[in-house]
Amino acid sequence: MKRALTIVSILVITSLATFKLMSNKKRVEEETRIASEVCDTYPVKISVAERNNTEMVIEATGRMESDTELSLKSEINGSIIKVLAEEGDYVTKGQIIVRIDKEVFNAKKQYAEANYKQCLADYNRYKNLAEKDAVTGQNLEQAKLKLDKAESDLIKLKRDLRNTDVVAPISGTVDKMHVEVGTLVGNSAMIADIVDNRVLNVEFKLDEKEILNVKRGQQATVMVSAYPNKKFSGKIKSVGVKADKTHKYRVILAIDNRENMLRAGMFAEVNINVGAKSIIKIPRNAIVGSLKEAKVFVINNNKAELRDVVTGDTFKKSVEIISGLNEGDKVVIGGKINLENGTSVSILNEKMNN
Repeated sequence: MKRALTIVSILVITSLATFKLMSNKKRVEEETRIASEVCDTYPVKISVAERNNTEMVIEATGRMESDTELSLKSEINGSIIKVLAEEGDYVTKGQIIVRIDKEVFNAKKQYAEANYKQCLADYNRYKNLAEKDAVTGQNLEQAKLKLDKAESDLIKLKRDLRNTDVVAPISGTVDKMHVEVGTLVGNSAMIADIVDNRVLNVEFKLDEKEILNVKRGQQATVMVSAYPNKKFSGKIKSVGVKADKTHKYRVILAIDNRENMLRAGMFAEVNINVGAKSIIKIPRNAIVGSLKEAKVFVINNNKAELRDVVTGDTFKKSVEIISGLNEGDKVVIGGKINLENGTSVSILNEKMNN
């Protein structure tokens, strides 16, 4: 009897345990199903694609260079006896920079003048004799050749004598002196570097789309790090008509620097306003991938649709969309990491975008 009761008790306990396990399994499966349904919907933040008139600005960078600069060279051989300008001095066109010893050139000039007078007298004498057939035509021709050479020598020595005063060919600032008193210089020896900073040029390059909006005489603004709160004005000086190997066009901007606030070599940021245009813009952080192969997640009926778009001009925090979106489309700007094409979403900031 006791054995029978024991067997019955075991069967009852086993049945109860089995029922409990089955109940727990169903509960776990239901909780898993509910959790799975919850996780299938991801929260996102959106922005609405808007069309508006936007001031289009072409941005470029370049380095400032002097509009005019040259290296002054000696045209004769000699010794420097005076240096009349120092580095940093502003000199005007025609001002004497250095003086070369004239003594040897004066002596040569005196000899050349005497030789020229003698050759002129000989030529006149042979000319008179030739008219009387007292000398041959060859004698007269030789006299003429000697006269021409004497005249050429005299002209050259007069020019060399003038070149003993080495003068500035342009107005500007002496950037570097290459000689001092006592320096022996030869023909083409470096004397000084002169820089005219009254006009500075900024050279930069634009692509084939940007270059069509730029023309000579167009105004632009320039900023440099040395004056973070000041904008300088400039004017487009030249626009390239042929692209380089990288399909870029060379542009030169001229800046009036008569106040001498800027220096050659400064790094410049150039902004060219090319007018307003009606465009569709979205935040840059809506872009999935690169701008060249851009995609965005668009929300339709609380589902994410991964869509290809073509981008245009870029701005600080936004980008132009040329095709692929319509005005009013909702694009995802937060929560993209969890999304795939067709993922269900819940919009966290929909009221802010209505």
